[in-house]
Amino acid sequence: YNSYQISYQDITYFTLFHDGILPNIKMTFRDTLNIIKSDGYPLDDTKILIFLNSRSKSLKSIYMQFKITSFSDNGNNIYSLSGIVDVSSLYVKKYKAFQDKNSFDCLQEVAKDLGLGFNSNISSTNDKMTWISPGVSYYKFIDDVILNSYLSDDSFLIGYIDYFYNINYIDIESE
Repeated sequence: YNSYQISYQDITYFTLFHDGILPNIKMTFRDTLNIIKSDGYPLDDTKILIFLNSRSKSLKSIYMQFKITSFSDNGNNIYSLSGIVDVSSLYVKKYKAFQDKNSFDCLQEVAKDLGLGFNSNISSTNDKMTWISPGVSYYKFIDDVILNSYLSDDSFLIGYIDYFYNINYIDIESE
């Protein structure tokens, strides 16, 4: 936080979770370095960077940046904050048409526009049309595309942005 490392001993609560399709964090920590009271109180667009070491060769470590969305002083130098993944262009309103594309190709193009990766367990969908982003954020548009996508009557498609900056588009039934 603000170029200072908050020691794991000072973190009393930490959770990394998804709210809808986006990663979020909530944490409570003790400010033993007195960063917050001096010059570190979060302003608009303040960010916090997290690193969770997996300590395993089978799992990747998580390294993400979050925008602080709420911050509170709990007293006795203890603070709580909430944050949402920092992909700035994800929240910008876009007017764009994805002509003659299926939802799979549309989401791949959105991932490319946002500078995100793309993972899927399918290779195509059966919903070719013009997908229109009518001045909504890519965050809302991704959610709308997933909700209106179609592969087959035996499929259930979901999507989310993972902890490694990838859009994941998955058919639950084939998993």
